[in-house]
Amino acid sequence: MPKLRIFFSERLRWEAYRDFFQIQFLRYLVVWFSLVPAAAAILKDVPKTITLNATHPPIIIALELPFSWQALWFSSVFFMAALILYLLFCPKFIKKYHSYSDYQKYEHDGRWITREAARFLRSAESPQRQKFIDRLLIKGLITRNDKIVPPADLYKPEVEKLQTMIVMESKTSQYCLRTPVLVNDKEKHSDAEAGIFWEVYALESDSGFYLRLAISILLTLSGLTFLLVLAQHIIEGARYALT
Repeated sequence: MPKLRIFFSERLRWEAYRDFFQIQFLRYLVVWFSLVPAAAAILKDVPKTITLNATHPPIIIALELPFSWQALWFSSVFFMAALILYLLFCPKFIKKYHSYSDYQKYEHDGRWITREAARFLRSAESPQRQKFIDRLLIKGLITRNDKIVPPADLYKPEVEKLQTMIVMESKTSQYCLRTPVLVNDKEKHSDAEAGIFWEVYALESDSGFYLRLAISILLTLSGLTFLLVLAQHIIEGARYALT
């Protein structure tokens, strides 16, 4: 399981699924998922062949598809299930911002990244919170909070004159994140906002391991079923071409 977690952390993060589900032609599986039950109900009494007796010899027209529509429908079912899981559980931060340049396009106030960090911290698991705090400590972007606040007040943005602040808890200590980050209480730290953004982005994208695993399994089943349909199509085409 640890190796699987490493693989998912490196290859199958939330942004990878976001990019995958934006591939346009895959949306046809959603259409197929919707159309097949209706088409099956309409065509259930239609014969598999039609014989035209107006010619000699009679012409027999096969109405069967050169592949299993049931298999293609199951492929679309697996895809739809994966898409629904993605839409429900992919962090909003990942769906909204593809990169720091996307974040900048919103022209947020310099204080806003604190609110994004607060949203992340409130929903994050304890190991993720600890990792976030440790990384910001290394970067020198947070300071120890001398006045201990009660748990109910943790991760709540508080507006100050020059900055917006949140208090975070790490083991037995509490720390403050204030943005925009100031140097000597005057100059804005130019790389601080980007640094905080990417820490939130990285940890959000690495969250929900079992959900990402479930999506991967569903997409694998969808892909294998689709390959079966494709193989049927190729075999039928080759059979007609060679006869």
